[in-house]
Amino acid sequence: MATTGKLGLELLQNNAANQTLANLTFASLNQIVQLSIIDKDLSTPPVSPTDEAAYIVASGNWGTGSSKAGQIAWWSASAGAWQFIVPKAGWMASVLDELDANGIAKRYGYSGSAWALPEASGGGGTGGAAVITESTTSRTAALTDNGAYIRFTNTSASTLTIPPQSSVSWGSTAEVHVRRGSTGNLTLTPGSGVTLNAPSGGTLVMTERMTVTLKRVASDVWDVIGQTVPA
Repeated sequence: MATTGKLGLELLQNNAANQTLANLTFASLNQIVQLSIIDKDLSTPPVSPTDEAAYIVASGNWGTGSSKAGQIAWWSASAGAWQFIVPKAGWMASVLDELDANGIAKRYGYSGSAWALPEASGGGGTGGAAVITESTTSRTAALTDNGAYIRFTNTSASTLTIPPQSSVSWGSTAEVHVRRGSTGNLTLTPGSGVTLNAPSGGTLVMTERMTVTLKRVASDVWDVIGQTVPA
């Protein structure tokens, strides 16, 4: 069967009428154009996927006889089965559970062997972390805080809580930058089941002009990088 060079879509033969093949081609185009991925970190398929929901397979065979790692899996409700698309070098995908500071899904590119975030471009562009001024004494981090620089300016004792993965769908590359921009302690607080690893010789308490980065290193595990109050 002949296929197109870029997308690998099967072509109908001359004078052929094959509705099933044509519908499958349209379904594949429906996935590939404006490719939106729900999650790219799953090694087993979700239990109750919605029709046309698409994922990048992290590892495993997803119920088939061979590894589907790196492939695009989408659920066909009409077929009651997963459909798989092998990506090609240069394809881009928006991963909906990984948002930047503006709430926009991060774009991953396929190198020909793996999916990865593009390198940040230099040269004085408009990139960089969004600055968020927090004037209250209590904040619970949200998905939109991923990659942001949060400055706590209230002079009273304050807290920043990192909620668990069950509450916020943190991506594998999530990080939050925090600055204590005023007097009074700022306490970094783990949510239920969350571990915050304090820096060497430090605590989870910050005072004026201290700055840290909270880096997600595993599900519900974050490293605190920077200066905090000595233990």
